[in-house]
Amino acid sequence: MIARYASELGTLAQKIKAPVDRLEDERVQGWDRISDYALWLTREQGVPEVAKASLPIAASEEFLERAESAAQDEGCVAFGLAQSGVGVVEVGLMRGTSAAAPNPESRTPNPGFMDRLRQVARDLGGSLVVTRCPAALKAQVDVWGPTGDDFEVMRKLKAAWDPKGTLSPGRFVGGL
Repeated sequence: MIARYASELGTLAQKIKAPVDRLEDERVQGWDRISDYALWLTREQGVPEVAKASLPIAASEEFLERAESAAQDEGCVAFGLAQSGVGVVEVGLMRGTSAAAPNPESRTPNPGFMDRLRQVARDLGGSLVVTRCPAALKAQVDVWGPTGDDFEVMRKLKAAWDPKGTLSPGRFVGGL
């Protein structure tokens, strides 16, 4: 079964001209990359901005395509990881035309790009949170995005468990 998956992945990758790297002897390192993709992108690749989208399962591929297109429009490189069958997609953004030669201004935050990605996620029936970004960007963008219809319940739970507001005040969705 795994051989079939590897073959199908190779075929799909060829169609979209994406590289496929086998991690035969690097299984632990590979799982480390997958388990905390945002951390790996930030530490190992120098990617300053990472967002995570939660989407309907069937929308993952379209989200990645639209994220790549949006990154190209911005003169950036997008890195993506989709958890097939789950509907979770992580996207990292690096300024410049290639990962090997990023733009010298690669640390310049762009709140518009994250807003654009969030709109793509919403258009596809999902949501997006910014999981890693420079402090300058964090000051300009709502990393959690808009609150949902469950916000009032969350607010009441926060009030019940933290009546004095001492646990991370204002750092969660909606300023909780």
